[in-house]
Amino acid sequence: MPLPEGSIFLIIAWGFVVFLLWNFYHFSQAFRQTTFVILAGLASAALAGGIMYLHSHEKKPMPDGRTGVLIFPFVEETGNGSAGIINAGGLAIADLIGEHLQQATPTPFYSIPPDALFGVANHDSLVYIDYVLRFAQAAGLRIIAFGVYQKTVSSPANHHESWSAEIQLFDLRQKSSAGARLQLPARLSNLHELAAAAAQAILQDFAKRNDMALAAAWQNEIDADFLQRYYAAKLALALNQTESAVQQAQALWRADTSRAPFAGLYAQAIMAQLRRKTAAQREWEESLRIFQRAAAQDSLRSESARLLGEFYIRLKKWNEAERALLQARRREPTDSEIYLLLAQFHHSRFQPLGFQNELELYEHARALNPINLQAGLAEADYLWRENREKQAIEILEHWLKLNPNHLEALMSLGRIYIAKGSQAKIFEIYERILKLAPDNAEAYYNLGIVYYHAEDDENAIKFFERAIRLDNHAEARLYLAGIYQRRGDLERAMHYLRERIRLSRGDDDQYAAEARRQLYTILLGRGEIPPHLRPDNLK
Repeated sequence: MPLPEGSIFLIIAWGFVVFLLWNFYHFSQAFRQTTFVILAGLASAALAGGIMYLHSHEKKPMPDGRTGVLIFPFVEETGNGSAGIINAGGLAIADLIGEHLQQATPTPFYSIPPDALFGVANHDSLVYIDYVLRFAQAAGLRIIAFGVYQKTVSSPANHHESWSAEIQLFDLRQKSSAGARLQLPARLSNLHELAAAAAQAILQDFAKRNDMALAAAWQNEIDADFLQRYYAAKLALALNQTESAVQQAQALWRADTSRAPFAGLYAQAIMAQLRRKTAAQREWEESLRIFQRAAAQDSLRSESARLLGEFYIRLKKWNEAERALLQARRREPTDSEIYLLLAQFHHSRFQPLGFQNELELYEHARALNPINLQAGLAEADYLWRENREKQAIEILEHWLKLNPNHLEALMSLGRIYIAKGSQAKIFEIYERILKLAPDNAEAYYNLGIVYYHAEDDENAIKFFERAIRLDNHAEARLYLAGIYQRRGDLERAMHYLRERIRLSRGDDDQYAAEARRQLYTILLGRGEIPPHLRPDNLK
């Protein structure tokens, strides 16, 4: 195992300490051999511990020495003097360029999915190069490309189109932020030709080589109309328009069930739908066949195998989940989402891969994809649970610098300040949240918790009831039961406990189990449990 960076300084310090101890041993009568051996041993143990610490915190190298490149969705010029628009065509161009760059032989790149941008960036500002550069530098991206395109229909009768585009490549590791303007053919006959020409230009400019062969991307085999529909559904999914994405993806898959990418996109949309509505275990089980079919059809890409792995995690089928995720990792080790899912396993399952704990997996996911928001939120949550609140807050503040109005980051920050009891910060954060999302039930629930712990029952009741009205919030009922128990109103307390039990999400719902325990305690205290069912009468 090579020594991690910084080890040489520890070794020099160790040598200096041992040299001092040796001199004390030889020239001081009070310094015995036993003392020398003990202190030298402690110094050696400290050296070994320091090297192990540096190794555990050493950043994992990028797979195969490749560099992550993010092709921002191309901006379509509208010709009316405006900045242009981001649409399905622009996302398709960016995604297809990334596919070409990743599959080129040999390639210096791996592609960061452009649709990941929509979860972090300000969508409306992605048409401005100045915003894109500021965002990319703040996010820690290495190489990006920004482009604009124009599509003209020269013959409406036979749908003859011509495409033109301009693209700039930026290496943000360099001090100069001036991008290279790449030369593309003046007129191209379709989207596929445009993306291939752009990928070839990027490879030639970056690697200064002309011998890199572009592999045929799967998109080249798809009819233009189907490809447009595919990226329309993908864009809807990226923009959290989940129901629309499910409908579009399902229609696309039904139109051609033989296409693995269509089955994969449909599975991805179903996954987003199930996550969004916090589906019960039965609903997950009923959808399993969709994910198994998608994974069976796609033997090349990592996405379908990763989705199947996540699905098995939801069903707590850990062995099947591990097999699917390791298969996805073998296909594409730069897929950052894989490492987020591996973090849900027991340490014994991911430590053979070189990761000591969940934090290392989150850090690796963020290193692969600096705009993976879920990795950032998971890392902050891990640090918070490890009582490293300052670091957790720094990570969340980083994401809020990228997008000050990002709801998930604000909610995570709000939960940390609630745990800390920082009243001023709590109300500052939740004022921002409720301005962005006035009907956010979780925000009202969290504020209810603040008032509950302050024993301000009247305001706590108002906020918990608002959370229930907005989203039938299950956990708010448990707190309302607690308030009414505190007040001695046991009838209302039992009413809310029974409602929380009715809303149970399955056998592993610990809050429903707590509601059952509290209801049993109340009934036992009221003498409403039959004598033969009381614990003290059981043999």
